[in-house]
Amino acid sequence: MPTKTDIFPKIAIGAALVMVAAGCGGADEAASGGAPGVDTAKKTVNVGGWTIASGAFAGQAAAGRGAETCIASANDAGGVNGWKFNIKLNDTAGVPTRALQETKNQVEGGQMFSIVWGPGTSSNQSVMPYIQGKSMPYQPGMSGDSLLGKDIKNVFPMIPAYSRLGYHLADYAMGELKGKRIALMYENSGIGQDVQKTLAAYVKSKGGELVVEVPTAPDDSDFTPMAIALKNAKPDVVINHAGPTALVKVKAALMASGVNVPWVSGYYVASDAVVKLDPAAMDGVYFQSYLVPFFSDDPAAVKFRDDMKKFAPDTNADIQSINGYASCQIFVEAFKAMTDNNGEVSQENLIKAFEAIGTKRIGVNGEITYTPEEHLGNNAAFMVQWKKDGGWNVVQDARPLPTAP
Repeated sequence: MPTKTDIFPKIAIGAALVMVAAGCGGADEAASGGAPGVDTAKKTVNVGGWTIASGAFAGQAAAGRGAETCIASANDAGGVNGWKFNIKLNDTAGVPTRALQETKNQVEGGQMFSIVWGPGTSSNQSVMPYIQGKSMPYQPGMSGDSLLGKDIKNVFPMIPAYSRLGYHLADYAMGELKGKRIALMYENSGIGQDVQKTLAAYVKSKGGELVVEVPTAPDDSDFTPMAIALKNAKPDVVINHAGPTALVKVKAALMASGVNVPWVSGYYVASDAVVKLDPAAMDGVYFQSYLVPFFSDDPAAVKFRDDMKKFAPDTNADIQSINGYASCQIFVEAFKAMTDNNGEVSQENLIKAFEAIGTKRIGVNGEITYTPEEHLGNNAAFMVQWKKDGGWNVVQDARPLPTAP
């Protein structure tokens, strides 16, 4: 398994980020009655999770670096109420069983205080049955409705439910783009299944028709059938909730066949790396952003870009890295609230601090909602667009995410 150094080769962290070494004292602290992963004498806290830095989804490594950058930035600013953090994210290559083993190691090893980043829907499908009910506070980097359809005491998602994100895309397709005949291309996995299950009813409730549902798979290499199915359906707008290769290849093939209708896409492919795959095909595509758009002049986005440049100069400040950064910012906010006025550092108190956030904007997050009754994460989303002659632009300010019809 690659080490932390392997996946984060040139991060300019200096003394700002102290690396976690095996057996770094957390177990001893836990054994003496303190919180796991906490050294009260040195005022340091170990936090963890995992990253996906190899395999088919290696592009998600940037998200882990975003989380690491958030920690580095907090340490560089003097810590939080005098406390500083060590972070360790091992590479699981996107393999769910490895994510589960990493989680078990961190929960049962006594050396981690909180899990601040756990990416991948498939990985979380493996992890979630184990993690719920544990004392470890957990922030998943995914949003599958079937996993997060109920509030779990120790789980605090930052990403909104996929179904609600699908409704938001449909609202834009039918409202701003005046579409009546809507097509859906979706990845037949945890990324797209919750959207596929719920979108037809929502579109119908708004007076439209979902004319075709076109599935893709992560290992697809021939995208001709998808383009043919979309062309035959004669949609006004195509909603994409599939991966970047499917988006680029199918849209290009559809355009080559003479069909050039608007496309609106899920947040996770809104990056320079994706549009560079085929700028002509990506010209004019609309994307969702439930975080402050990474390219914007919002002060929180500017700080994010500055932090990435300072602490992870070899990693793009884009939709991937801002996700890990955003999740970690919420942890830092909750930790600060917990330790104000010399509050005791414990996992129970961190969970209480999360649930005391209420509805609030935190850093690059929009308004999130965490209460004892609701763990909702971000509640609104922007729409942005990429154009060859203008780059990235916000085309619709954040609007509340719709609920089921």
